[in-house]
Amino acid sequence: MDEFSFLISPRDTLLVSTVHRGVLTPEPKEQPLTAISKIMVFNTFEYFKLIELYHNLGFLGITSINILSINLREDLGKEVFQIKTGGISATYVEMGINYFINMLNQDPVRFFITNKKTLYIFRDTTYSDINYILGFIGQYGIKLVRGSNQKSHVISPLELRFMFYLMALTGDGYRSMMKLNSFDVLGKIRYLPTYKP
Repeated sequence: MDEFSFLISPRDTLLVSTVHRGVLTPEPKEQPLTAISKIMVFNTFEYFKLIELYHNLGFLGITSINILSINLREDLGKEVFQIKTGGISATYVEMGINYFINMLNQDPVRFFITNKKTLYIFRDTTYSDINYILGFIGQYGIKLVRGSNQKSHVISPLELRFMFYLMALTGDGYRSMMKLNSFDVLGKIRYLPTYKP
């Protein structure tokens, strides 16, 4: 397990999300559940060791992270890699798209419960692709939104969580994250929810 590493490429989309307030009401609504999300796309190919991520979690005061790597290949099942000792847990799960959809369809509310400690890596996808995939979850689907409101100029708990996850991944903080972040060169097809070239 100490040698397990995983790749994040410029074709992948990293995503964190959180439940939109008021979405889990006692009466189910006949519309998609909404989740506020943030994404990041890397500039370069980068390998990360699970053991280094695990050690960085403890240093940053994070007790647990689940990394779900969702591959568009339909024939993939699920493969789990985990390091868990001393109250800290780092779990990496590689799964195919059908497994991911079926898993969440068994209990769509689970998406929101497990979200609080989950970093998603959607392989070879755009933001529009992810919204399409999540549309198959539950009776009415899950829709990702950006979450702009009157506090949009204030760092949200979701953004803070994403930054700490990225620091745990890179291990050396600001410089690495700035080098990996493709914000300034990212094409519209990668981040707009409904972009069609």
